[in-house]
Amino acid sequence: MGGTAASMLMLFTVIPCCFASDVLKKTRLGWIKGNQLQVLGRTVDEFRGIPYAHPPLNALRFRPPRPYGPWNGTLDARSKRTACPQVVPNPKAYTGITLTEDCLQLNIWSPQTRTKDVVPVLVWIHGGGFTSGSSALDWYNGVVLAARTGLVVASFNYRLNLLGFLDAQTPQAPGNVGFLDQNLALQWIRANIDQYGGDASRVTIFGDSAGGMSVHGHLISPLSSGLFTRGNQSVYTYVFGHQSKKNPLPSWMGIPHSYDVNYMFGRPLVDQHNFTAEDARVSELEIKALSTFAFTGEPMLPGDHPWPKYTSDNTVSVYISGDNVTEIRDFHMEKCEVWRKFWNM
Repeated sequence: MGGTAASMLMLFTVIPCCFASDVLKKTRLGWIKGNQLQVLGRTVDEFRGIPYAHPPLNALRFRPPRPYGPWNGTLDARSKRTACPQVVPNPKAYTGITLTEDCLQLNIWSPQTRTKDVVPVLVWIHGGGFTSGSSALDWYNGVVLAARTGLVVASFNYRLNLLGFLDAQTPQAPGNVGFLDQNLALQWIRANIDQYGGDASRVTIFGDSAGGMSVHGHLISPLSSGLFTRGNQSVYTYVFGHQSKKNPLPSWMGIPHSYDVNYMFGRPLVDQHNFTAEDARVSELEIKALSTFAFTGEPMLPGDHPWPKYTSDNTVSVYISGDNVTEIRDFHMEKCEVWRKFWNM
């Protein structure tokens, strides 16, 4: 119910921006053509559908991904939007998105700066229970986040369902290739993001739902060591308790799953039809926490107050509800206690 509600609420969140022109860039993999957008008074170069792996078809199906590139000619990255094969939970949300096995592509939003200095990179991993979702969905569009923070934003697709996670215990289908897709995308970003103004030594990965689980997987996987920089930092947590006054759902239903994604990607800053001024302030709060973490490893609260660290001795979380930002302790601790009976946590 919560996930479905979130999908319906985010479906009509449109990003108003002005298309300026095409942008042509020479990279070490070849020439690439993208869009140049004007958002919040800033110019952002957008590149969609950049292949990071060969299409996982025929003999490559179920197998680990093979790196793609360089390409011949000019790669058109202006409008390609794909999703890996899945049972689509909300067809309207996938309007303009092609379901295809040739889906191993990534997107980059690169804000133009006055200097040639590279900036930190935010890499988004989409959710969907490892069975659905796509980086091409409208509510994952990174243009506002890039414009507001001045950071490079990237996202990518990975194989889902049986095509991504079938384990036949054979070389032809070794299992978890969806995670290997993610790993290869992160390798591509490390090797090439400097061509788009990003600093490969300052990469932060983040995600929702299955994307958040994926972040945890990369934290413990030796294959992902060195592909991002903020994984070994202190833990900071928050509970999102804000519900927009324009949310059509009754308050007794609570906050839909992944509802904060809209705020993290800055939708309330550009969509006054579906969001309020209070929503915009909450969005600014989330974006500031994310950007300061990307720069320093420590998120900041309004007024430049430090975000409290979560430790085993100090189980404190930030509770966000409108303009009220408070600290709460022992959130869902009773559920943790269940597992302490089996593991020494």
